Amino acid sequence: SGADNGDRRRQVVHELENGLIEYIITVDIFNEGIDIPCVNQVVFLRNTQSAIVYVQQLGRGLRKYPGKEYVEVLDFIGNYKNNYMIPIALTGDNSYSKDQARDTVDIEPTVGLSTIAFDEVAKERIYESLSKVKLDGLANLRDAYQNIKRRVGRIPMLSDFLKMDSVDPQILATVVKPRNYNRFLLKMGEPVEVTDYEDQALSLISVELLNGKRRHELILLRLLLQRSVVKEADYVRELKEAGCYVNEATLNSVRQVLSLQYYAERAYPSRASYGGVALVNYDSDQKNYQMGEQLAQALTKRGWFYQLWSDAIETGLLRAERYQANEQFTIGERYTRRDAVRLINNPYDMNGQLVSGYRFTSEETGLKEAIIFVTYKKAKNIRKEINYNNRFINDHVLHYYTKNSDIKLDSANVVKFMGGEYKLRLFVQKSGAIDETEFYYLGTCRYLNNSVQKENQDGVPRLAMDLLLDHPVEHNRYHTFID
Repeated sequence: SGADNGDRRRQVVHELENGLIEYIITVDIFNEGIDIPCVNQVVFLRNTQSAIVYVQQLGRGLRKYPGKEYVEVLDFIGNYKNNYMIPIALTGDNSYSKDQARDTVDIEPTVGLSTIAFDEVAKERIYESLSKVKLDGLANLRDAYQNIKRRVGRIPMLSDFLKMDSVDPQILATVVKPRNYNRFLLKMGEPVEVTDYEDQALSLISVELLNGKRRHELILLRLLLQRSVVKEADYVRELKEAGCYVNEATLNSVRQVLSLQYYAERAYPSRASYGGVALVNYDSDQKNYQMGEQLAQALTKRGWFYQLWSDAIETGLLRAERYQANEQFTIGERYTRRDAVRLINNPYDMNGQLVSGYRFTSEETGLKEAIIFVTYKKAKNIRKEINYNNRFINDHVLHYYTKNSDIKLDSANVVKFMGGEYKLRLFVQKSGAIDETEFYYLGTCRYLNNSVQKENQDGVPRLAMDLLLDHPVEHNRYHTFID
């Protein structure tokens, strides 16, 4: 215990390492700062609600040692309530992202030379634990924030967290309403000062662009920090040098977003909630871009807003490195419905109107694409009218049901599915839990000829067809869905 001096502790550790004793029983010591690589069993006899302490205790057995193939953990206290921390501890992930923790459980990642695998009971227990915990609660984030602040010696910027493999900046920037990093800093007691307009502009870049899922807007905003007017030819050249796909529909979508025309006047998020006036104006005659007057004035002051704005651009571009720049979507990455609507260049934000099912691009975009969303395992008490029971036949064929309104072979959407002219993009999530708002992008697919048929599902007549994926579903992800 803490009453034993250093010499006594070293003696006991020596006895364990040399096989003279089999266990060391400690009271409130050896949680950290002790390294005994040969330890191959850890026994929890005290409870903790601290993720940090739990990880530290588990880490006592995770050191490599010749002949040591695994570590056994016995929990006599009931830390199963906190077992969401196990995938975090095993990967060293500090992002505080539930989705990242689920990924560790789902896809059995390789860490160094070790593969992490969970049996089905363990998976279900961890899923249940994750669904109940507030992983990104302010108490956890405050500890992480103070840690980074000590390391950098100043108020940290969002990019600091990314560079130091700490909390996902998107979480920090959206956890405090109205969702921007300025609001989080105020919660941390920092003396930051921005105007109401600046706060609203920060909300737009934090909620819509910081995730880096499309870097086009961020690259334009970065250019406008460097010069007052950006010629479209220079902007396009910059996009191509960054490896980004470029077409007129996407350029027009960027203009719609940054002028706020993409957002409705009376919904959330609305134009007013993002400042009400254009961040960027486009001169179609001169073919150039210019920063909106109010945004330009705010940035000219070079105060806190300038620091937070330029940092959000840098962070978004750093975060974008996980996505393919030359494609609208990256296979295996996660997207919300709102992300997908923007990335297929829809002319307006659907504000939650796309609850499920599919959406075909508007004719005005000039593109023929569709986004298809599938929740693989529906809730047990779901109404039979919306219980579609889509299912994989194998790792490259999905048996898919159209909406109840699309039951006829000649209905407009069914014709689009079968015609082959539209690029069909498939997004799948496993369960549709309340906190699981993102879908995995599985790539493009197409209608399998002669597969359409009418079926009766729990007394509800439906139209079914098979969709052939252009890329088979990754092995572990596939079994996560179907198991």
